[in-house]
Amino acid sequence: MDICVLTEMKMKGRGNEEIGDYIHFYSGVRKDLRAKREVSIAIHKNLKKSIRRREEIDEQIIMLEIKKSCRNIIIVAVYADADAETKDSFYVQCFIQS
Repeated sequence: MDICVLTEMKMKGRGNEEIGDYIHFYSGVRKDLRAKREVSIAIHKNLKKSIRRREEIDEQIIMLEIKKSCRNIIIVAVYADADAETKDSFYVQCFIQS
């Protein structure tokens, strides 16, 4: 497996880390908040040179663009919370940003 999207990682902050043969890009809450809805993308190290751009929108949306075989591939990882309190505002945010 070369690419994997992960949710509910409970990571704080934004960044990346190497775990075995993978690079793990994560987008979590601020370090002073309780972690609960984080999303991340893990890619195999052999794709490292293919990475063109990454963007951590917030703790629920992260994007990674890679160029492979002369094609641009955009991976968007989204965690849509089922909590009634935050669900509506999340979907409104998605439509505003698109």
